[in-house]
Formats: sequence, structure tokens, C-alpha cells
Amino acid sequence: MKFLQAVRFQNAIARLNEWLQSKEPTLLNSKPLGGFPKTINQNLKVVNNLLSEFREKENSSLKPLRAEAAQMLNSCSGDIECEASIKASMQSLEDKWSNAHSKSISRKVN
Repeated sequence: MKFLQAVRFQNAIARLNEWLQSKEPTLLNSKPLGGFPKTINQNLKVVNNLLSEFREKENSSLKPLRAEAAQMLNSCSGDIECEASIKASMQSLEDKWSNAHSKSISRKVN
């Protein structure tokens, strides 16, 4: 059972990492808001859509994954390797999430 849970957990992390990677081109191509009103409105729409996707993905994927990670950490029962693996996977995901989310917010603020 623990093995299947670990596989599902790693697959969920991989799917979320893939989703983040799929958003990278949008982040790279989006520009900070400024310029002509039409351009501002077009860029704002792109940024707002992206932020909406982040909120949706956070609620549908990231929050449940955080809860699952906490549950798995509790079931590690002092297994240092188990704990380290879960923590490292989540830290890497959280770092990528935070970086991509910050980029999208900065596009709206500037």
C-alpha cells in the first residue's frame, strides 16, 4: 500500500511539474503591463488568465498534494530516508511553484 501511495505521490508531483513547465513559455512571452491601452488590456487578460489557472491548480492539485505529503511524513515513522525523499520532492515543487507564481504576479504589478 505504501509503495502505491508513493508512486501516486511522485506521479502527482511529476504532473504538477509538467504543468508548471507548460506555463513557462507564457511567462517568458508575457510582458509587464504598460504601453497603449489596447496592449495593456491584452496583456492584462493573459496575466489574469494565468493567475486564474494558478489558483485553480493550487486548489485542485497543490493543496491536496501538500496534505498527502504531510500524511506520508507521518507514516514514515522515523525512516530518515523516507522523510528526506518526501521533503526534497515537496521543496523542489514548492520552489518551482513559488518562482512561476511570483513571475506571473510580477507581470500584473509592473
